[in-house]
Parts: sequence; structure tokens; C-alpha cells
Amino acid sequence: MLFALFFLFKDGKRWLASLQEVIPLEASHKQRIVDRIDQTIRAVVKGIGLTAIVQGLLAGLAYVVLGIPFPVVLTAVTVILAPLPSVGPHWCGRR
Repeated sequence: MLFALFFLFKDGKRWLASLQEVIPLEASHKQRIVDRIDQTIRAVVKGIGLTAIVQGLLAGLAYVVLGIPFPVVLTAVTVILAPLPSVGPHWCGRR
């Protein structure tokens, strides 16, 4: 994933321009599609971030209630790892 993200950040605008040239639609339709995809991706990323924060805060509350040592550190780790599907909530919930 990180490898792909590197090249998307590096060459993403050029790839998008190449893709828009290949799509057999009018320019206005292409732009509407690109705008809609951009809006969707931004909404998904914001949703994932907000969900991670809420999960972290709820887990932090549970850490405090259960008397687990270092609840602030574990809360921060939970917020950071929550967006990762195979690591996030599963790792943070185990002790």
C-alpha cells in the first residue's frame, strides 16, 4: 500500500490526465466524474479518521474504568492503529 501511495503522490496528476484522455466522454462529464470521485474519497477518509478517534476515546474510557496502566498512552496508540483493519481494534483490545 505504501509503495502504491508513493507513486500516486509522485505521479498522480499525470496518471489522472492520461486516464482522462482515454475515457471516451465529453470533458464536462469527465470532470464531473473526477469531482464526484474526489468528494467520495475525501468523505471516506474523514469518516475513517472520525471513527478512529471515537474508537480511541471509547477504548480510553474503558482503559480508565478497568484500571489498566498507562491509559493515555494506550488511548493514543488505539487512535493511531484504529484505521488499520488487521491491527487496529484487534490489537488494542488485547492485553
